[in-house]
Amino acid sequence: MAHALSQPVPTHHGNVGEAAVRDWLTAFLPKRFGVTSGHIRKQGFADSHVTSHFDVIVYDQIEAPVLWIESNPDKSSGGLSRIIPAENVRAVTEVKASLSNESAKAAVAKFSELAPVMNGVDAPNDRYPRFLPITSVLVVLFIELRSTNSHDKQVLDIFRDATFQRALYGAVVLRGEGRGEQTAYIVKTVGDQPMEPFWMDQGLLGNFAFPASVPAEGKHLGSMIQWSTLHFADFAFDLLALLKGTFERRRASSLHGLDFSQFKGTDPSRP
Repeated sequence: MAHALSQPVPTHHGNVGEAAVRDWLTAFLPKRFGVTSGHIRKQGFADSHVTSHFDVIVYDQIEAPVLWIESNPDKSSGGLSRIIPAENVRAVTEVKASLSNESAKAAVAKFSELAPVMNGVDAPNDRYPRFLPITSVLVVLFIELRSTNSHDKQVLDIFRDATFQRALYGAVVLRGEGRGEQTAYIVKTVGDQPMEPFWMDQGLLGNFAFPASVPAEGKHLGSMIQWSTLHFADFAFDLLALLKGTFERRRASSLHGLDFSQFKGTDPSRP
């Protein structure tokens, strides 16, 4: 987004934390999708499992029963913890206050705890589904990147090397010290040729950066951080597209969050 206040769809992130992320998603997503913190349960007999607590779980609230809800009259509905069946979960997000080597490691390690609900795929029309749908997605959201952590270069190696049995969308950094209204993506890259590392003087706070790629199955895997005023809106509509099954990595998921003010008086669809 070029500037949040100028957008036709407001996506200003402001001062946010886990609760604010849940509140924003609840307001933004179609009502089919519930948003909660809590646990994920795999049904079964000997292999039944309840995960540890996750910050943000997006689930199909039309289909999903809520297996348990925290009893706490002092909390709003959005702040209550719930247990959601694994088969109804659509996205899991970990929220971290600040991006650093340590917080990136912790986020990846936390997703590794989902292995019992990701280590299989339910057959179509399975009477007793047990796993996260193969289309479910994992996201890490960092509130900020401070200049003191701008040279924590291991961050990009961590996301380059992270592998799970469900899609990792990547990481989103809502704001960076000195970056104004810009938001950063950290995404995996796949290429036919090896990539040499590239770092600007500002490190992770530079316009973009990437580590050396590593070979894997005839390809070269890497990762990249890139800052843009458009990335928060991109993330919002990418997540919606992922939930709806229409996401394509190299295509804009929506034009709603983009700033077309530079095309005023023209038809931007024409060259």
